[in-house]
Amino acid sequence: MSSSWSDIAAKKRKATFDKIPQKWIIPKNTLPDDSERNVLAVAANCDILTEREILITETGMADVLQNLRRGEWTAREVTEAICKRAAIAHQLTNCLTEIFFDEAHARARELDDHLREHGEPVGPV
Repeated sequence: MSSSWSDIAAKKRKATFDKIPQKWIIPKNTLPDDSERNVLAVAANCDILTEREILITETGMADVLQNLRRGEWTAREVTEAICKRAAIAHQLTNCLTEIFFDEAHARARELDDHLREHGEPVGPV
């Protein structure tokens, strides 16, 4: 017996949601009412992101890259902030089809190691 499309979709949604670490689950008391259409403030108010992570995720990408190049921010902390922000966004909007947080963290470690060993980032400067 084959599964219906709705069963397949529900399993996929659950599998995606299950990749979000428990400590990144938005507390029920900070979730907006279903009628609320603007959920932009949730990330800053749900106590998942630190102040520094909010700063990182609200900084323009050109400035993030400069901070990474100068070593003011590490790839690991930027990756953690972006992954948390993506997890929050997904819980509010169901926007992710795949989650690769573990792979992102592994790559960030490689990039930080390269910067530390060679004194310059991977890629064009």
